Amino acid sequence: MLVTFQADTDIPNKQRHEIERRLRFGLTRFEPRLRRVVVNLAHLATPVHGLCWHVGLDVDLQNTGGVKVQEIDREISRGIDRATARAARVVERRISSTQRMRGAG
Repeated sequence: MLVTFQADTDIPNKQRHEIERRLRFGLTRFEPRLRRVVVNLAHLATPVHGLCWHVGLDVDLQNTGGVKVQEIDREISRGIDRATARAARVVERRISSTQRMRGAG
């Protein structure tokens, strides 16, 4: 699984490695079906929570399209974890619905 980053600010290498480790941990069971994951990071200023991180994950799957999820959190690590968990749930549903469709045909 290829992991690439797009960010509106510099992300230190140590933090990039930590984000990639968290992604791999959460998505490893789907790795044979994943092509790549693009991590989009941006700072947001919200009126309620102040400065937050916007975490977007674009997950490209083999033969079943892609999945996009977004999270907003004050802490980047918590935003990554929540976005990864959400992406895993969506990928799992996408894979099982594709398997059901192939089995029904």
